[in-house]
Amino acid sequence: MSALPTRYLGAARLAVPAVGLGCMSLSGMYGTPEESVSLRVLDRALELGCTFLDTSDQRGTARTSARGPP
Repeated sequence: MSALPTRYLGAARLAVPAVGLGCMSLSGMYGTPEESVSLRVLDRALELGCTFLDTSDQRGTARTSARGPP
């Protein structure tokens, strides 16, 4: 499996992969998420090597940012 292309964010030029996991659906924006399902999604993304979890404050509640790194 080849590495994803890199993109650079903001003035600090933070390097992130071009593809990440958007966490809006885990925040409750589309109804009440089941915590066990949300955690399985995050765990699987990390298992697959996802290193960019988009937990922007524009993605609903702070719930998406509550879980720290593994």
